[in-house]
Amino acid sequence: MKGSTNYLSLLVNHTRIEGFVVMDYLRGMASGKVKEYVVDGLETFPETLLKLFSGENFGKLVLKA
Repeated sequence: MKGSTNYLSLLVNHTRIEGFVVMDYLRGMASGKVKEYVVDGLETFPETLLKLFSGENFGKLVLKA
């Protein structure tokens, strides 16, 4: 898998790159700082998707079909 090659474009466009560190996530889950939210039912997809943008959840959001 190849990463980004045009880093100057990122600078010019004020883009932000964030990484994901698995060990930090696991520590957050163990300490309770990061939670897992599970929502049942595919019919709740629109409402569940909006939770990603409204800040209602902090952590992992799972839609269980």
